[in-house]
Amino acid sequence: MKTTLSILIFSVCIALGTIGATPSKNSSVLYKDNISFVQDFKPAVDKNSAAVFSWFDAKGKTVSLRDYKGKVVFINFWGTWCPPCRRELPDIVDLAKQYKGKVQFIGIALERNKENVLENLYSFAKSNSMEYQILVGSNELANAYGGISGIPTTFIVDKTGKIASSTVGMQSRDAFDKMIKEAL
Repeated sequence: MKTTLSILIFSVCIALGTIGATPSKNSSVLYKDNISFVQDFKPAVDKNSAAVFSWFDAKGKTVSLRDYKGKVVFINFWGTWCPPCRRELPDIVDLAKQYKGKVQFIGIALERNKENVLENLYSFAKSNSMEYQILVGSNELANAYGGISGIPTTFIVDKTGKIASSTVGMQSRDAFDKMIKEAL
């Protein structure tokens, strides 16, 4: 019942365009530390490949998902407003520490509140020890990943850029660990 309600709320938010954010026309701030807006994306070339997107790193350098070819990438679509996302977050933080240097972790926030989104995500990430890359996502990026039906949704991208596995809904640390190990 809770899962159905979460999916329904998420679907309504997408339909109303309240999830995702883009920098305002007057804003020149596109990143803060490890928090950045997705700059652009290219849909996947086939249904098994990950959509490619780019962002600014903490030094203002443009980084692309392509830069991680040869490495496993953990992509988690989530939101600060999402209770299941917040519940699985400590496990993701622990796994990011465990696999540092072996797996690139990327959190793509689909936020309802678009005001001060960089600052809000920065504060949230700091208070939750999220030391991996956090991106402000958009409806378009979610659609490039096949249309996210609910959050949290996680994709494991293998070393060749193919989606090795994906899951919708909150997962345990063990489930994530198994997905990562299968991709390594």
